[in-house]
Amino acid sequence: MEIKELLNRITSINIKYSDIAKITGENYNIFRILKVEASEVRLHSAFLANLLNPHGSHERGNVFVIEFVKLLNEKIKKQSEEDPFANLGKIDFDSTNVTKTEVEHWLGYNTESEGGYIDILLIDKNDKKIIIENKIYAGDQENQLLRYHNFDTYAPIVYLTLDGKLPSEFSTNKSTPVYKNLICISYKNDILTWLEGCKKHTVDYPLLRETLTQYIVLIKHLTNQAMNNELEKEITNTVLLNPEWIEAAQKISILWERGDIKDSIMKDVIASVKEKFAKEPEINLGFKNLFGRKDSGLEIYKNGWKNCIYFYFLNEFYTLWIGIAPINDELGIDGILKDKIYQNLSAIKFGKVLDRDDWVWVSDFDEWDDIAWKDVRNEFPDAIYKATDKILHCIKDVEM
Repeated sequence: MEIKELLNRITSINIKYSDIAKITGENYNIFRILKVEASEVRLHSAFLANLLNPHGSHERGNVFVIEFVKLLNEKIKKQSEEDPFANLGKIDFDSTNVTKTEVEHWLGYNTESEGGYIDILLIDKNDKKIIIENKIYAGDQENQLLRYHNFDTYAPIVYLTLDGKLPSEFSTNKSTPVYKNLICISYKNDILTWLEGCKKHTVDYPLLRETLTQYIVLIKHLTNQAMNNELEKEITNTVLLNPEWIEAAQKISILWERGDIKDSIMKDVIASVKEKFAKEPEINLGFKNLFGRKDSGLEIYKNGWKNCIYFYFLNEFYTLWIGIAPINDELGIDGILKDKIYQNLSAIKFGKVLDRDDWVWVSDFDEWDDIAWKDVRNEFPDAIYKATDKILHCIKDVEM
């Protein structure tokens, strides 16, 4: 009974703050309207790189990149006081003479120690570099930061996440040199501070100033700092009013963190997907360990296929890949088929195309990032069906 009462009260609070957001116009955000709020490449890397580019369309020269490098040096000083690995020292980079700012800089095909795509790469007139790895919701890739370090062992690696967390050992391969060159910064504090500093240079540029304001509001939304901050305070105070509600809140939190609620939602998704594909008798569905959460997926294939259309979840449903993969891992990858698939699917844009030797073709599925958990049951089955239909149309003449 306490759980039901608490949920009813929280729902009422949530509705109140939603109404306030409507009145203040906080809900109107161009980036959210265009459904790119969680897109690392299409929005965040592109937007940040343009600001960091002295020749960017902002027409403000190098003022923004100077502020950014200043921020990094302040962060290094703080990290050196807290982290025994952080002995990078002041960055050797001339922010007044940046010659190149590139998004998605390709280092070559992935090996254990080289290759991949750098999200943002800055180069000054002396060929000194700053490497930026930009993470919104995507998980780390194997040896990712190690590969970037090997590209330039002197370059600082800026690991940018929503909350400023450390990269996983999966990405660094426990390499001490990587940690020594690492600067961890957050959207929540560091990027917001930098953007507010950037706004001071836009007094006479109203359109640029308002665009920065819109982006700042988006970052606050992604990091739960906008109206959500006041909402969270009121929910906390509401829970504290009643000892029974404290226990109820704890139970709800445990169920969410443990994954029980997400699992139940995904069971409903599976049922809806099966129903949608029931009218396609030639199509088979397979589900791999869907409730293991760390390694799970949905296979879609026809009789006689050696490969399937594969929706693959990573990091407890935080990230979703879509692509073509072998039904039986022991069969390996057909190089000729891989070339045909890449050619046929080149026109489809699901997200960033990834370089994986164990897939025929694979891409981030950005649409998953744009669906809130409250909408997953209603929206995701249709997203799966439409994405599958697009791929099937493109590979209709390919021997799978």
